[in-house]
Amino acid sequence: PAAAQASLRAQLLRLGLLEPAAEAGPAPGMVEGLGRWLRWTDAIPLAAALQPVTGLRPQPADAAAWTDELARVRTNLERAIRSATAASQAETDFPPWRRRHTAVQQAMETAVAALRGQLRTALALHSAEQARLAALDAVISDALTHREEALLALLPAKLERHFERLRDAAGPDPRQLAWLATYRQDLQQLLQAELELRLQPALGLLAALRDTDLTPA
Repeated sequence: PAAAQASLRAQLLRLGLLEPAAEAGPAPGMVEGLGRWLRWTDAIPLAAALQPVTGLRPQPADAAAWTDELARVRTNLERAIRSATAASQAETDFPPWRRRHTAVQQAMETAVAALRGQLRTALALHSAEQARLAALDAVISDALTHREEALLALLPAKLERHFERLRDAAGPDPRQLAWLATYRQDLQQLLQAELELRLQPALGLLAALRDTDLTPA
C-alpha cells in the first residue's frame, strides 16, 4: 500500500497539485495512520472481528482462479482508462473531461469493491484464522472507504487546475492541441496510479489466499 500511495502522491507532486504542507514530516506508520482515520464507534465491530471464529467447515481456496479474476478486473479498468483518455477526444473545455474522469472513478469503485467482497468471502471459507482476517478487512473497509472515496473525488477538481494551466500556456489559439495531448497523458498516468491504490486491499486478500494454498490441510 505504501508504494501505491507514494506513486499517486508522486504524480500529484509532478503536476503541481499537492500542497507542500501535505508532504511535511515522515509518513505515519500503519497503526498510527489507522488511528487517524478510525472513529471510536469503529471499536465495537473491530473488536468483534478479532474474536475467534468457531463452527467453520473449511473449504479449499482456488488462488489461481482469483488471480485470473483480479487480472480481468484490472484489464477492464485499464481499458476504461484508455478509453477515457483517447486521442480522438479533443474537447478544450474541462466539463467533458471531468465527467469522464468521474465515470472511470465510479467504475473503479464498483468493480474493486465487488472483487474485494468476493475475495473476503473466499478467504472466510478457508479457515478460522482466514475468516477472522476477512472479517477484519470488512470492518476496515466499512470504516475507511467513505473517507478514501471523498478524498479521491477531489482529484477531478485538482486536474481542472492543471488542464487550465496547460490551455493558458498554449497561447491565444488553444486549437493548437499539443497541450491537450500532454493533459491526456497526465490524466491517464494519474488514473493508473489511482487504480493501483484502489487495488491494494484486494491484492492483500489475494496474497492471503495464496498463502492458504501453501498451507497443509
